[in-house]
Amino acid sequence: MLELSKAIAEIADMFNDEVEDVKVYPHQSGVWGNSLYEIITPTQHLLYKQFNSFEAVDINYNPPAITAENRLNLSVAMQNMAFNTILCKHIEIPMIRLIFQQSFVMDYLGAGSNLKSLLDKGQNIPNLKSLGKAIAKFHNISRPESALVRINDLVQYKIEIQYNSISISELGTKAERIYKELYSEVIDSTNLVPIHGDFNAKNIIVNNPETLGIVDFEHSGLGNRIYDLSYFIADIMITIIIYPNKLSYCQSLVDFVSAYIKESGQNESYFSSLWGHTAVQMLYRINGPSANNWTGYFSKENLSIIRKVGIKMLSTNFTLGSSASQIAFFID
Repeated sequence: MLELSKAIAEIADMFNDEVEDVKVYPHQSGVWGNSLYEIITPTQHLLYKQFNSFEAVDINYNPPAITAENRLNLSVAMQNMAFNTILCKHIEIPMIRLIFQQSFVMDYLGAGSNLKSLLDKGQNIPNLKSLGKAIAKFHNISRPESALVRINDLVQYKIEIQYNSISISELGTKAERIYKELYSEVIDSTNLVPIHGDFNAKNIIVNNPETLGIVDFEHSGLGNRIYDLSYFIADIMITIIIYPNKLSYCQSLVDFVSAYIKESGQNESYFSSLWGHTAVQMLYRINGPSANNWTGYFSKENLSIIRKVGIKMLSTNFTLGSSASQIAFFID
């Protein structure tokens, strides 16, 4: 871990600390095989992220052969872009402090819980209006000229397996046709915007009741804005299914989408297929390669309900003014 040693030395020098006073602790990594370490100095709490070759790690996917260097460069470019443009109250993007060939060091935002852990426990969550506004601001950035910012091959790979209806047994002819239509829409290259690409509740950090952090820009690039939206809303919808009496979750979803649409400047009709794309993501979370990480700890009964609700949502057009009643219909 030569780059980690370099990072420790440079961090000590940056903050006028002794190297022996810099503490390093392993940090839980995600499903893509990156190495993460917390770096703690007397005055700073930082996170070191190293991108490993897909050939050198054991993961549940068979991703395209994107080099660790290319994944690093795109991640850094997009995170810096988000840091400089998402200037929303109550939203934090970690500042990148150091960049190496296959790794970088950024401010650590993980002192709190990630949003997914709160949702899984049925706990109260912060107001999501600021998050909806923030991701809309990110999507509204003028298409970057940098050659680093392109369509992300990892996102394209994920879309291929997420929108593959073969993995969902007994869908029926109509649902399979809808899958194909939704797939055609999400890969349409006429409306490309900067997207996060992995915008899920695990990558939203809750530092206090009012402040949310957005992390993990490895999958960022150019894509369809509805991909980010549905990817995140799927987590909220699953929680609404698991905790049907927790009415605040429904309101949180409505607040998030309302704030997003308002800030995006898009006509509401643009999002008519939002429920369908959300359904695809929900069904993927119980059938995809990393299902154990997403929903493997849910009861068989709840998994069955998620499936039924997802199939029900596929053919429903989204209407903002009726979204609360539509959610009630889905889970009835």
